[in-house]
Amino acid sequence: MLPTTDWRERTEFLEKRTLYVFSLELYLQANAGQKVSQGERVRATVADPAQLAVLRDAQPAGGLLSDTYHVLNDELTTTVDGAVHELPLARVADLQDWLTARGMGTFDLDGRVRLSTHDHASISMLYGGVLRLGWRQGDALLERGVKLRGSVQMVARFEVDRPKYRWLSQAQLVGFGEATVSDAHAAGGPAPAAKIINLSIDFYSAL
Repeated sequence: MLPTTDWRERTEFLEKRTLYVFSLELYLQANAGQKVSQGERVRATVADPAQLAVLRDAQPAGGLLSDTYHVLNDELTTTVDGAVHELPLARVADLQDWLTARGMGTFDLDGRVRLSTHDHASISMLYGGVLRLGWRQGDALLERGVKLRGSVQMVARFEVDRPKYRWLSQAQLVGFGEATVSDAHAAGGPAPAAKIINLSIDFYSAL
């Protein structure tokens, strides 16, 4: 029998029986432009790998694609119910997100991701969350020449087409991570037409 959790105890999140599952690296691309006003919606899609070669000290784009991974390079994960599952090692095949400005540097996230796994399975992920860039920085999300840092929190649900990944559709995952916003190409070139929004998220399973 699983130990009971006292949800009335509200000071320690780790005591709520959460467990690290996997991480997700997302590179979103949005058109560069003017300041973002409160209530404005910004459409973002999966970033073109060719645009990513200049990020992270100009490392090859092959190491910067949107994908899933486990920080310990594990192929299996154990969820809070004690069951062992295979991790979905996957690339982001498609991504659509709408970021809605809520003021004070905060944006609502409303996205859908299609993952293609190493064994050719297709996984759909629907997520919602909050992107925080600081109350003096949020309106500069799309401005050229501006680099921003912040945090991201989200919840995600999954739709799968393979029995071995069905555990994802039966779980509620919560994610916490960091965000950076950069121009889509190195400084010194022509004026960038796009901004890259990098969301680096660790997902946890909750019982």
